[in-house]
Amino acid sequence: PSFIFLAAYNYPKLESYGRKRIIDDEMPFMITHMAAVAGSGVEPTQVFKIIAESQDYKYVNKEIARVVSKINLYGYDLLTALKEVARTTPSAKVKDLFNGMTSVISTGGDLKLYLEKKADTAMTEYKLDRRKFAEAAGTYADIYTGLLVAAPLIFGVMIAIMAPLGGKLFGLGMEAVGIAGLIIIFILNIVFLIFVNMAQPSD
Repeated sequence: PSFIFLAAYNYPKLESYGRKRIIDDEMPFMITHMAAVAGSGVEPTQVFKIIAESQDYKYVNKEIARVVSKINLYGYDLLTALKEVARTTPSAKVKDLFNGMTSVISTGGDLKLYLEKKADTAMTEYKLDRRKFAEAAGTYADIYTGLLVAAPLIFGVMIAIMAPLGGKLFGLGMEAVGIAGLIIIFILNIVFLIFVNMAQPSD
């Protein structure tokens, strides 16, 4: 029951984190697309409608669609819609983009130029994140080999030697120690897989 309670309690946070991670990974490509649309000379509101209709970005499109729905359904102007979505989005990058667009549009700046600069910055960060993960993956592999491959083998050899001698560890027989060790190793493997899945950039 305690595990189920903790899982249910933390699920919204994990779901929000997962959405944020994928949104951030889609951002460089979406901003590049947005800059190309803005460069065609359409008004800013139409830029959002075109991106929302494209369906090329599964998660960040939901944030774009929220802007469009606030304009179409609630009668908000574009600046108010951008501020509202920026206030509630799980992604700091979306918030920064929308707030920046609000400033550029309200001051009559060059939206295309702003989006092009943001696209370059976002793409650079995207490449750096993947390079960092590629370098970290080697460290993760070494940790996994030492902790969850070599250590269990040594543990198994120790159990095999001590079991015939009838030894005990923490008051437990070798059979019970072996079962407990297998359970711990299984849990550590699951935890490691979850950690690597959360650490790696999404596809």
